[in-house]
Amino acid sequence: MGNLIFIFFFLLFCQLNFSQKCSQTKFNNFFINSNLKEQQQQCIVNERFLLYSVNRGEGFNLRRDVYMRVANVVRQLREKGHLFTLVLPPWQGIWHWHNPKLKIFWKELFDIESLNKFVPVMEFNEFIRKNSELIIDSIFYLQHYQEGWSESKGFEIKYDIRPCIDANKYYRKSGEKWLGDFSGQILTFNELKCLSIQGQSSTLVDAIIELMNNKQTILVDRAETILHDNFGDVNYWKARISMNYSKKLKILEINLEKKSFLWGVNLFVHI
Repeated sequence: MGNLIFIFFFLLFCQLNFSQKCSQTKFNNFFINSNLKEQQQQCIVNERFLLYSVNRGEGFNLRRDVYMRVANVVRQLREKGHLFTLVLPPWQGIWHWHNPKLKIFWKELFDIESLNKFVPVMEFNEFIRKNSELIIDSIFYLQHYQEGWSESKGFEIKYDIRPCIDANKYYRKSGEKWLGDFSGQILTFNELKCLSIQGQSSTLVDAIIELMNNKQTILVDRAETILHDNFGDVNYWKARISMNYSKKLKILEINLEKKSFLWGVNLFVHI
């Protein structure tokens, strides 16, 4: 009897330990399946990376908003046991900044530690440094449906792999691979898939699980195509609050406020 109690609590401890490592992966049949090694293999998932990009030239505010949508994609994927890390594209090519070659990494603008409290993130240059000879598994190029909405059904949640509408303008075939510019660096991809999609973050989650389940590295281009699941809900604000500005920017703000107070001038900036 004593041995049975010990085994019960040992298995309970293992279940809790595995659940933490698998980021909320559920083991409904843990006590039924006697093959512990098989359960461990189900738990051990290779780290995966999700890169994303937006329409060229889009401004700061839209890019910040798109980050929140994609961060919630990663959150939901991780909740389902798909352990993605979000790779942050440098801030580049923003027309308002009048310098298309200017490249600013996220740590200059935001507190990376704060971002990591919502989902795991990584700067693009760090990702490249760790994967110098990397070939990205797949480009998921998001696009609208060429035929638009159905008049009878209106806007409906759906996605389909379709022929590319304009992706070939930004990516070119080179032998069996694809080449494309990502933040000023030419990357190599194994495949290009164009996904016509109407939906939100959770819609893209479903598409990735169904169509990209065996891919370790994925680039989601034109990520602004998806919408928020629920604008203003708890996860919207968790993502938004995690976007705490960097200490460098906060110090700059304090100094500007002091100067404005001394000069009697209020400074308003739109970036």
